[in-house]
Amino acid sequence: MISSLGATLNPEALINSWQLVVAGSFTVALSGTVAWVVGRVFFRRPEDRRAFRPAGLAITFANSAGFPLLLMNALCEQDYVRSDYNDDAVECFTQATGMIFIYVIVWQMYFFGWGFYALGHDDTLERSLTGQRTRTQTPSTKTCAAARATSSTPSARQEHGGIGRINAAESVAIDIEACTGEENSGEGTTNAGGMGGGGDVSEGDRWTGFKERVSRVLVSPNIISVTIGVVIAMIAPLQEMLFDNPRSILRPLGAALQTVGTPEVAVSTLVMAGSLAQVPTVAAASAAATQGGQADDDGAVRRWRRFRILVGFLHVVCRLIVVPAIGFTVFWVARTRSSVMGENRLMHLLLLIEFAMPSAAFVIVSLNQLRMPATAGFMARLYLWQYGASMLTITAWTALAVHLVY
Repeated sequence: MISSLGATLNPEALINSWQLVVAGSFTVALSGTVAWVVGRVFFRRPEDRRAFRPAGLAITFANSAGFPLLLMNALCEQDYVRSDYNDDAVECFTQATGMIFIYVIVWQMYFFGWGFYALGHDDTLERSLTGQRTRTQTPSTKTCAAARATSSTPSARQEHGGIGRINAAESVAIDIEACTGEENSGEGTTNAGGMGGGGDVSEGDRWTGFKERVSRVLVSPNIISVTIGVVIAMIAPLQEMLFDNPRSILRPLGAALQTVGTPEVAVSTLVMAGSLAQVPTVAAASAAATQGGQADDDGAVRRWRRFRILVGFLHVVCRLIVVPAIGFTVFWVARTRSSVMGENRLMHLLLLIEFAMPSAAFVIVSLNQLRMPATAGFMARLYLWQYGASMLTITAWTALAVHLVY
């Protein structure tokens, strides 16, 4: 990130690319709105809506760097694209790279300012996949009080052994642990999100949650890298010493940054593929989700299968068809009915391509970072279907984008 931004951007490019900032914000807002609407329409049960949240966030955040870089590298080899840059394919791709990373800055701000927090805010799907009770399936207040009262009696502290049995003390301990876990979970939700399930929240709690979210954004390695890269791009002498002047004392540092940053896309893909090892089968996941005797096994299996198929279908259709269709329509209206889009055809082509990208693999990486391996594996399975379908949809949308722009 540091090497890409620092080596390709310049102050003039940042000033003249305000459309990328607006378009990046619009794309995230449009994708998020589509995900929210389909979540409300297709999932009636609150727990299903919460379980759909990881897929909804994957729909919201597209692969805004890796795939566009590959596509623009190939498109700049075409005569009709590079003609705007004196038939210089290298200059065309250099300009496209700078635009992509300006776009990625917007993407990073939204993802680490909101998306990453939202992924870790609700672990309903993770608990279902691993067989744990969700936060709503907890003992009542009376049960918790009874468990605490029982734990204080001498009989509860006596051990009643035997193979295959749980003694009374252990049973009470489990009840208290469930009660304590719920209380801690509620407190964590209040502190993190500024709102809990008990009604009013004090201003102090809201301010604490806000400060926590801002802190997460500021200390994120990606945001730090973006900031350093933009600072380097804004200081021309420093940019030259790091990336252009072979005799500069800082040139080895710049070369090291470029070497380390080159395999980023491949590493992210490998992490996503590695998550497949943790994907549960339909039967195992269904059995885990039904622990607690809430429903019969056959009904739970059918419900889980319907949920999985529906989520996979929406993940493909919304990200690869619905969002690009709306985005292309808005672009065509803005370009033909007004002059707000300007005359930079390469930027127009890039904006249309960004609409058509599949979900960002970084969502899988983030789920692993948040210690949600089962959710990461579940989403990785959905990504395989989506990325396979994207081979066709990206080709079709790119052809349409070239036709509209050139």
